[in-house]
Amino acid sequence: MIFNPTIDIALVSVAGVCISQFLQHKMTDRKKMKEQQKKIGETQKKMNELMKKTDQKSQDELKRMQDDMMKTMNEMMGKNMKFMVVSMVIFLPLYYFLGAVYEKEIVNLPFPIPWLGGSNFIMLYNQTSWIGWYIFCSLVMSLLFSAALNFYDKSKESKVVKQ
Repeated sequence: MIFNPTIDIALVSVAGVCISQFLQHKMTDRKKMKEQQKKIGETQKKMNELMKKTDQKSQDELKRMQDDMMKTMNEMMGKNMKFMVVSMVIFLPLYYFLGAVYEKEIVNLPFPIPWLGGSNFIMLYNQTSWIGWYIFCSLVMSLLFSAALNFYDKSKESKVVKQ
């Protein structure tokens, strides 16, 4: 422990999010991924139209489109699997270490966090275990980091359009 469990775990989660985002940036082409997702959406619309038709030409076209879409989706999944494997190699030992060091720690939250209670209604919690705090910090940092990356990507695109 460097500071206290709350700060230590928050810092580790920030570092984890940065590492994860860096790996994802290096291992996936976000622009190509967005294009592929857009293409899949358009293909699905066309496929829905073709499903309503019963002639052989439409059915053949539907089959071809399904095959193309499956190839695209398999390519996307393959890239995601590589990222997941690399992430697991890094993060599973980290989680093991954190669990061993902070196993019995109860983190006093800086503010109450809503969560589902035992009777399926939302309760406010003032304390959590190390994993609850890690997940909360990681989610918040991931949202902030993603928003910053999206803002950066859009500002970069607008500069390209202006030139």
